Amino acid sequence: MKLKHIDIALIAVATLMSTSCNTTPAPEHVEKHEHEHENIELTAEQIRTIGIELGELSRVSLGVNFRATGELAVDPQDEATVVPQTPGIVKRIVVKEGDKVAKGQLVAYVENLEVLSLQQDYFAARQEELLASQELDRQEALAAAGAGIKKNRQQAAANAQIAAAKTAMLAKQLALYGITAAHLTRETPITAVPLVAPIGGTVTQILGTTGSYADTQAPLMKIVNNNAVYAKLRIFEKNLDEITAGRRVELRLTNRPDIILEGEVVSVTQAVDTDTKALTARVKIIPSTDEGKHRDTAVLTPNMPVIGLIAAEKSEVDALPDEAIVSAEGRSYVFVLEEEKHEAHEHEHEHDEDEEIAHFKKVEVITGVKERGYTEVKFLTKVVPNARFVLKNAFYLGSMTTEHGEHSH
Repeated sequence: MKLKHIDIALIAVATLMSTSCNTTPAPEHVEKHEHEHENIELTAEQIRTIGIELGELSRVSLGVNFRATGELAVDPQDEATVVPQTPGIVKRIVVKEGDKVAKGQLVAYVENLEVLSLQQDYFAARQEELLASQELDRQEALAAAGAGIKKNRQQAAANAQIAAAKTAMLAKQLALYGITAAHLTRETPITAVPLVAPIGGTVTQILGTTGSYADTQAPLMKIVNNNAVYAKLRIFEKNLDEITAGRRVELRLTNRPDIILEGEVVSVTQAVDTDTKALTARVKIIPSTDEGKHRDTAVLTPNMPVIGLIAAEKSEVDALPDEAIVSAEGRSYVFVLEEEKHEAHEHEHEHDEDEEIAHFKKVEVITGVKERGYTEVKFLTKVVPNARFVLKNAFYLGSMTTEHGEHSH
């Protein structure tokens, strides 16, 4: 149905054009004819067919946005690497890039024979602790019977304390490798050291593979707490007065412009970067209130380049919907309803019928701030109070005036 309506509209346009083309103006009316293309006459039926909507000028609160570039970042405590406590061979990786992990969750196993030696030392220390404890019990029993020697009892107590401390120390060393000493048995020693996530977040990069050598100096994978990602924007001196804490920011990923994030300025550093000659604004990313903006569709990682549109102070201005404004040859125009009158049209069946005609005048404007589907307008000529403007499908009228303009030449 829309296509049918558009065809009818174009026929109406063509009819008006043919009427103009078939009439050759007298020389004394040439000047008047040259300006007729700035005015359009439409019947009520044509207005309904084209889908024109009328309305008055609006007073809308709009603000100027200025652009800043930067990148995503996280604080040091929200970014971590998984590094084995001892070198070895990667036996198994149990997560994939993009997986969300909790703090302490198992992510990989690294096999190392040195861990076997440490377990043997632990079992030997537990045996020494048991024997030292038994000797202390025997010395205390002798002392209770009046047959013990005080010096021997003191030595036994010291040996028991030393043995217990050694066992505890080895248990802590095993814990550094992710092994719980209390769960160890001589029959089932552990050869693969479990690696766990030091923080909760998203696995952003896996640097090792199964069977590769894992070193204590090289990370096996990287984890970032995406919920703590923020944006660092570069602010230049000319915009410093326009940015304060609490100012709203629209963020777009440079490599994914379809993803829009909402943010809020938290602070602006006072130190100027010597390379960029700019200050840095910290922008907190907040949950979007717009259903069309989805933060969860992107894996946000540090160093991703972003563009920020920072909203300046808003003011109430005269504005019209974006669809009400047409452009031609670098200028902007709107259409205002001038008058309505009844005109008689002759028909082939030799009877007259009154028909309501609407006159639309093309008025040049200067556009200003654009936001939320509205554009600020300033008129170059005076417009009557409560004037009614074409708010929807103004481009049809724009095409008609363009074609008439070309014809007048």
